Amino acid sequence: MAIALTPFEALCGFRPIDEIISFVMKVRGFRRLLGSVADVFVHEEQARQRKYEKSINYECTESLQSQKALQTLLHTLLIQPTEHVEACVKQLLLDIHERAQDEENIYKDLYEVILRLNDQFPGDIGIFCVFLLNHVRLMPGEGIFLKANTPHAYLCGEAIECMSSSDNVVRAGLTPKFKDVETLVSMLTYKCASASEQKMAPVRFDRTVGDGEVYFFKPPINEFNVLQIRLKKGNIQTIEGLKGPSIMICTQGDGTVVAEEKLYSIRTGLVFFVGAFVETVFTANSDSFIIYRAFVEV
Repeated sequence: MAIALTPFEALCGFRPIDEIISFVMKVRGFRRLLGSVADVFVHEEQARQRKYEKSINYECTESLQSQKALQTLLHTLLIQPTEHVEACVKQLLLDIHERAQDEENIYKDLYEVILRLNDQFPGDIGIFCVFLLNHVRLMPGEGIFLKANTPHAYLCGEAIECMSSSDNVVRAGLTPKFKDVETLVSMLTYKCASASEQKMAPVRFDRTVGDGEVYFFKPPINEFNVLQIRLKKGNIQTIEGLKGPSIMICTQGDGTVVAEEKLYSIRTGLVFFVGAFVETVFTANSDSFIIYRAFVEV
């Protein structure tokens, strides 16, 4: 779970297969980079789509084949020699500028992203991943939830991230660090979905009373539950004791919290642990007082 603190951009999850096919067919630098694998991928996926239109059992067999084909496509992309990648990036940049004024510009919102990535990581293979992964923009307070082994890259902006404890970060592009292509390709899930399916809208949290606003980001896995607490100066908000431990961080403003009859001062950047079943009472001292609280109930 990631929730934007500032305007935020990310690549997350594989695009719908139709979008990937379109990019493979129309982006010359991308198709050149993939070579004959691009032709095979497009031919087989279009054949599967035609079969899908006539079959009600598509997902039982053909979708697994599509996932395998996408895995092959990604692996082919990531193992290309550096010289070949750099040449294809140059062709991509030239193509972008040539098509900038086209009415049907296939790059659209990706124009700025591609140029920025090439400035940050010149000639990097990860630049081409914008054609495979969803490009997501979030405004402050908006969130995305990524299932296990979903490919993603945070491009710019700041966010809070709630995740399980892990020191296992596997990289394959857009990084100066070690790249482990084989491990990454073998561990990913290759299910395709739109960017909107990655986003998560919060709902009002109903176990609270007060002057402020409390929103609940509730993903399908309850270990990643997050509350967003928003108060204005003078607001007081009481949240009942939760049935499990929580960790909270203040991301804006300052105020106080009362827990177990003790008063604590809170300001931007401070982190607190709250035990299970402990009621918390927040008071805002600044015009905007924002706290995020990750919790799990057992």
